[in-house]
Amino acid sequence: MRAAATAGALVVPLVAVPVAAPADPACAQAEETMEVSARARRKVYSVGETAVIDVSVTDRLTGRAEEDVDAGAVIRGKKKTPLMAFGETDSDGTAVLRIPLKPDEVRPGWQRVQLSAWDSIRTPVLCTARSGGRIYEKLFRVAR
Repeated sequence: MRAAATAGALVVPLVAVPVAAPADPACAQAEETMEVSARARRKVYSVGETAVIDVSVTDRLTGRAEEDVDAGAVIRGKKKTPLMAFGETDSDGTAVLRIPLKPDEVRPGWQRVQLSAWDSIRTPVLCTARSGGRIYEKLFRVAR
């Protein structure tokens, strides 16, 4: 294709150039619409045991149980190493998370547990992301 001069103006033919679409902002930042709560099955665990945490996830607006939602729990181990557990909620909106308390990784004392839940739906025309979180300063204690 060639540019043409018309009455002193330069006219350039338009060419379709594929351009990447910008990232969908709805999926880049999840809407915090979930309520997350937890209960440790025991208040005290020994080093070497596995802490079992029952997590409940509900819709913040309706109170309805959130099914098939990813849930996670994190505690801070020795040398700032995170100890994590992940699961998926059932039809009652609950998930059972198990964190191994390995002797070389866990710090004795009260455990600060950070919980999160998230879900996303992605189709060719729609992308929605939802999340929720909560921090328990003293959910359970690890004894030496």
